Amino acid sequence: MSLRAKARDVLYTTFNVRRALGFVWESSRGWTIASALLLMVQGVLPVVSIYLLRLLVDAVVAAVSAAPPAAGAAAGGAPQRELYVVLFAAGGVMLLAGITRIVGTLVNTEQSRRVVDHMHDVIQKKAIEVDLEF
Repeated sequence: MSLRAKARDVLYTTFNVRRALGFVWESSRGWTIASALLLMVQGVLPVVSIYLLRLLVDAVVAAVSAAPPAAGAAAGGAPQRELYVVLFAAGGVMLLAGITRIVGTLVNTEQSRRVVDHMHDVIQKKAIEVDLEF
């Protein structure tokens, strides 16, 4: 395949994707924005999870290597509190990941329904415009 043919195929595909995205945007702007925001959040959450995993390992090492509390001192010093905070944050991120997954499914379902309804409306309008003999 020649370079010119490849370039033509890329331009054709890009034009069709642009038209499809324009159609989706036209049919459901709000749902498209919600879907994009959810995708961004879902893209950031794995990075946050990895960072929290690193903090968790550091907190466990600090808690294990900390000297035992002196007699009469309150149990659960700073390393243990840090461990609990990181565990709580990791749980929150996991919960947020689950919620965004569920909400993402609902948003995608509603967006798909709106796009299909819009497509049917466009087809109906075009069918009305066509002469009966066609």
